Amino acid sequence: MATERVTLEWKRAWHRKLKEQVNCLLVGNPFGRQNRQGNDILIGSLHGRVLYVNRNKDVQLLCESKGGPVQCVLIQDLDGSWQPTVLVGDCDGKVTFFRNQQIQGNIKIGRPIHALVHHENEVGDHQLVAGDSHGSVTSFGLHATTWKQNLDYYSNNLDLHDSGAFQYMAVKCLHSVKLQDDRNARVSCLLACSGASTVFVVYEESIENIRTPTPIESICSGFFVTKDEVERLRTRNEDGMDVDDEERPPTTATVDVQVLLAGQDGHTYIMIDFEIYPYFQAEWTVTHVLRFRPRSLPSKETDMVICAGQSDVIAVYHHGKRVSEIKCKDWPQCIALGDLDQEGKDSLVVGYEDQSIDVFSFDLTLPDSIDLT
Repeated sequence: MATERVTLEWKRAWHRKLKEQVNCLLVGNPFGRQNRQGNDILIGSLHGRVLYVNRNKDVQLLCESKGGPVQCVLIQDLDGSWQPTVLVGDCDGKVTFFRNQQIQGNIKIGRPIHALVHHENEVGDHQLVAGDSHGSVTSFGLHATTWKQNLDYYSNNLDLHDSGAFQYMAVKCLHSVKLQDDRNARVSCLLACSGASTVFVVYEESIENIRTPTPIESICSGFFVTKDEVERLRTRNEDGMDVDDEERPPTTATVDVQVLLAGQDGHTYIMIDFEIYPYFQAEWTVTHVLRFRPRSLPSKETDMVICAGQSDVIAVYHHGKRVSEIKCKDWPQCIALGDLDQEGKDSLVVGYEDQSIDVFSFDLTLPDSIDLT
């Protein structure tokens, strides 16, 4: 583990003012082999419109479903042809499939779509999954749904709501990850968060729940803590004090994948062996967490974490410590990471409510204490 902090400096590389609302962001290549210039910024906007832009490109229309405001966008190669499909989830509860900027079709999922994800299930099947505003998690294809689970129905049966009154639990986030179980086997997990203090593990025929200290706003996964750091986390209580760990069995957690959970209380929690531990705390509610790994980080070094939310500051953490900040002009509406210049270096894209985006680049300096091998 590094004994000194890295030096991470950010600067605004470029800015773009739009004529439409920025509902969601994604960095990717919607044109496949036809686009030799690499990735673009995709912007979900009003009236089923998805725009795209880059430093050397004007804002252009990528596709339009004629539906409601776009809530989420996913790019996926569905048939291995290197020709991606753009999936657009909107407020009408519909997912529209686009290829080569043409509509392939659409499917009505249910309520307004809040999340789209590609998931590989336990037997290796590849699935498209949507989460909606009434707690439904639905696997679907172009022509039909294949299975559906409802977090509301499950939560009300187990009294998982944080208040006594019935309320719909919108799916705020879906995250697909492979974790290690208590038999040291890799398992495919589809994680969902909603308005309850719970992380749901969603399967085709069942739902499991893991209680959390606060409602979870966002989820990401990566290599955030070493095995030594895992052991230290496991011997500290929620107040950060050392506790007696004699009865706790040694961790079986793999050290290369952990799950981070951004809580409404400003804490970011880490899930290890399907148990939840406090990791670090921001001074605001974090609504977006992203794994961030500059290519210059040595392979033995842990990933960084980018946190944004109810603040005009975006914070970057490494080994649980804040190492960098970005001062924004307002609270971020949405954020995305990706290589926009084909230089092997990610940029951070920030969208605001005033119909504009900022693109930030970074410079990273490693301390001498980091092992470069």
